[in-house]
Amino acid sequence: MTKMMVAAAAMMALIGFNSMVFADEMGKMKGEMKSDMGEMKEKMGGNMESKKEKMAAEKDKMKGHMGDGMKSQQGEMKGKMGEMGK
Repeated sequence: MTKMMVAAAAMMALIGFNSMVFADEMGKMKGEMKSDMGEMKEKMGGNMESKKEKMAAEKDKMKGHMGDGMKSQQGEMKGKMGEMGK
């Protein structure tokens, strides 16, 4: 009977030790995954920043073209309206 109790205690100790090792391995994997994700975010963030800057410059460029065209049209319309009122 005592042999069975000792064997059961040894099995429980092994199971507990294995679960601790497994938890430690999972913790290490989690740390590795977080560092990998951080590196990927940094790479993607750099790419996104440059794309945002390009898009903003393009938008400003288009605003300049549209603004000039609209101002000239507005001047023409004012001239025509002035002629019609006289």
